[in-house]
Amino acid sequence: TAKFAEEHMSLDPAQQTLSLAVKRREDFGVVNHQKEEFTFRFTGSVLHNASQESVYTTVGEEAVSAAVDGYNATVMAYGQTGAGKTYSMTG
Repeated sequence: TAKFAEEHMSLDPAQQTLSLAVKRREDFGVVNHQKEEFTFRFTGSVLHNASQESVYTTVGEEAVSAAVDGYNATVMAYGQTGAGKTYSMTG
Protein backbone atom coordinates (compact mmCIF):
# COMPACT_ATOMS: atom_id res chain seq x y z
CA THR A 1 0.00 0.00 0.00
CA ALA A 2 0.99 3.65 -0.25
CA LYS A 3 1.41 3.83 3.53
CA PHE A 4 3.92 0.96 3.44
CA ALA A 5 5.92 2.75 0.76
CA GLU A 6 5.93 6.00 2.73
CA GLU A 7 7.03 4.32 5.95
CA HIS A 8 9.49 1.74 4.65
CA MET A 9 10.98 2.98 1.39
CA SER A 10 13.22 5.89 0.54
CA LEU A 11 14.43 6.78 -2.92
CA ASP A 12 17.58 8.83 -3.47
CA PRO A 13 17.73 9.75 -7.17
CA ALA A 14 21.06 11.58 -6.75
CA GLN A 15 22.76 8.44 -5.40
CA GLN A 16 20.55 6.14 -7.53
CA THR A 17 19.58 4.08 -4.50
CA LEU A 18 16.41 2.64 -3.03
CA SER A 19 16.41 1.78 0.68
CA LEU A 20 13.92 -0.54 2.34
CA ALA A 21 13.53 -0.50 6.12
CA VAL A 22 12.10 -3.53 7.87
CA LYS A 23 11.10 -3.83 11.50
CA ARG A 24 13.23 -6.14 13.61
CA ARG A 25 11.25 -9.13 14.90
CA GLU A 26 10.98 -9.02 18.67
CA ASP A 27 10.37 -12.78 18.96
CA PHE A 28 13.99 -13.47 17.92
CA GLY A 29 15.15 -12.64 21.47
CA VAL A 30 18.02 -10.56 22.81
CA VAL A 31 20.61 -11.61 20.22
CA ASN A 32 19.03 -10.54 16.97
CA HIS A 33 21.18 -10.30 13.87
CA GLN A 34 18.33 -9.41 11.56
CA LYS A 35 19.21 -6.73 9.07
CA GLU A 36 16.99 -3.66 9.43
CA GLU A 37 17.78 -1.78 6.23
CA PHE A 38 18.49 -2.97 2.72
CA THR A 39 19.86 -0.59 0.11
CA PHE A 40 19.77 -1.31 -3.62
CA ARG A 41 21.60 0.70 -6.26
CA PHE A 42 19.80 1.12 -9.53
CA THR A 43 21.15 1.97 -12.96
CA GLY A 44 17.97 3.00 -14.71
CA SER A 45 14.32 3.78 -14.31
CA VAL A 46 11.35 3.83 -16.64
CA LEU A 47 8.20 5.93 -16.49
CA HIS A 48 4.65 4.58 -16.87
CA ASN A 49 4.31 5.58 -20.54
CA ALA A 50 7.47 3.83 -21.79
CA SER A 51 7.29 1.37 -24.68
CA GLN A 52 8.29 -2.28 -24.28
CA GLU A 53 11.37 -1.61 -26.40
CA SER A 54 12.54 1.28 -24.24
CA VAL A 55 11.96 -0.75 -21.07
CA TYR A 56 14.15 -3.55 -22.40
CA THR A 57 16.83 -1.20 -23.74
CA THR A 58 16.95 0.88 -20.56
CA VAL A 59 16.95 -1.79 -17.85
CA GLY A 60 16.71 -5.26 -19.35
CA GLU A 61 19.34 -5.55 -22.04
CA GLU A 62 22.35 -5.17 -19.75
CA ALA A 63 20.81 -7.42 -17.07
CA VAL A 64 20.04 -10.19 -19.60
CA SER A 65 23.54 -9.94 -21.06
CA ALA A 66 25.11 -10.13 -17.58
CA ALA A 67 22.95 -13.13 -16.65
CA VAL A 68 23.97 -14.95 -19.85
CA ASP A 69 27.60 -14.26 -18.90
CA GLY A 70 27.03 -15.92 -15.50
CA TYR A 71 26.48 -12.87 -13.28
CA ASN A 72 23.51 -12.31 -10.97
CA ALA A 73 21.11 -9.72 -12.36
CA THR A 74 17.87 -8.23 -11.06
CA VAL A 75 15.20 -6.13 -12.70
CA MET A 76 12.74 -4.83 -10.12
CA ALA A 77 9.26 -3.66 -11.09
CA TYR A 78 7.40 -1.57 -8.52
CA GLY A 79 4.00 0.01 -8.88
CA GLN A 80 0.31 -0.02 -8.21
CA THR A 81 -1.71 -3.20 -8.66
CA GLY A 82 -2.91 -3.45 -12.25
CA ALA A 83 -0.34 -0.95 -13.54
CA GLY A 84 1.27 -3.42 -15.96
CA LYS A 85 4.38 -4.64 -14.10
CA THR A 86 3.93 -8.26 -15.11
CA TYR A 87 3.20 -7.29 -18.70
CA SER A 88 6.33 -5.12 -18.76
CA MET A 89 8.46 -7.91 -17.35
CA THR A 90 7.13 -10.70 -19.57
CA GLY A 91 6.08 -8.80 -22.70
